[in-house]
Amino acid sequence: MLEKLSLYSSLYGFVSKKSYGNFLYLNARSLKNSLQDLQDLVNTQNFLVHIIIVTETWLKESDVVYFNLIGCASFHSIRKCKTGGCVAIFIHDSFDNASILFEQDYNNNNILVVSLLQHNFKVIGIYRQPNNQSDPNSILFNEVFERT
Repeated sequence: MLEKLSLYSSLYGFVSKKSYGNFLYLNARSLKNSLQDLQDLVNTQNFLVHIIIVTETWLKESDVVYFNLIGCASFHSIRKCKTGGCVAIFIHDSFDNASILFEQDYNNNNILVVSLLQHNFKVIGIYRQPNNQSDPNSILFNEVFERT
């Protein structure tokens, strides 16, 4: 099923003493063009993904209500000043009490942090604009660590 997706994707499994489940990271290059493929993947019985992080969703504020996955809570960070970029995080419904800890559009870069309260676990999605003349990495990561 992964090869069918029109997404650039990597599948990451995360296992520790406390298993948080399976993670999927995708660079969508437009969620508008690939949402149905992603929903089909989520609906596949033998492919359970608990947390999906999608960069470059290219959504606008007005699009967000239409871009949710059935069976998942949806969280979005939208660029305010420019099109392109953006981050979405989808959390499987088996995780209760997922909520946005913070979301920020900084210098055309997006940070989205979702907290899984019952597990004391945070999911962080960052979109960093390519060819940015400044080095926002240290600022972005400092912002994440200061607030989490």
